[in-house]
Formats: sequence, C-alpha cells, structure tokens
Amino acid sequence: MKQAIVLMLILGALIAAAVAVLEIPGKTKPEVMAMTVEQIDQILRDHATKIKRSGNVWQFDVMGVPMACIVDPAHDRMRVVAPIARVSELEAGQEAAMLEANFHTMLD
Repeated sequence: MKQAIVLMLILGALIAAAVAVLEIPGKTKPEVMAMTVEQIDQILRDHATKIKRSGNVWQFDVMGVPMACIVDPAHDRMRVVAPIARVSELEAGQEAAMLEANFHTMLD
C-alpha cells in the first residue's frame, strides 16, 4: 500500500511540475497557466507505460501499478485513480471512506 501512495505522489508531482506558475507584478497571487488535454497526454506518454487513450480517459501503468486519468476540460477537472489496497484486506468502513474521500472537501 505504501508503494501505491508513493506512486500517486510521484504522478501528482509530475503533473504539477508541468503547470507553469507566473508571478505577475501588482497581483497578490500568482496566476496559473491552464494545462491542455494534449499536455496531459504528453506527460503520461513521457512517464507511464501501457497507455491506452479513449477521448479524455487514459489507462496506463506507473511502475507496474495500473492507473486511470479522467479529464473534463469543460469544467477544468482532472482525476487520477489508482488501486491502493485489496478489498479483501480492508477493515469495516474503509472502502466507503476511500470512495468518499475528498469529494466533500473540494474547494469549487
């Protein structure tokens, strides 16, 4: 499970590294350049294996771990999904907690 979490952090860092943050004089906060679907595609092709793309959905492996990336450009959203544990190894309530995690805390 630790390996899967590390893999998610690596993938997140790769994608975050591709976003350019511009300091603009007179602004209190930096503006972030939008990432395009094609830029995400290139990042995945540069760092993942076994890539299959269907529109704005990719299936791929990172260090042997199967993952998926779903992009919704109309709403400026991207999700990366990866297995973190076998269902048979979860304690009561953990499956529901993982499926719910972060959906109620999004800041949009």
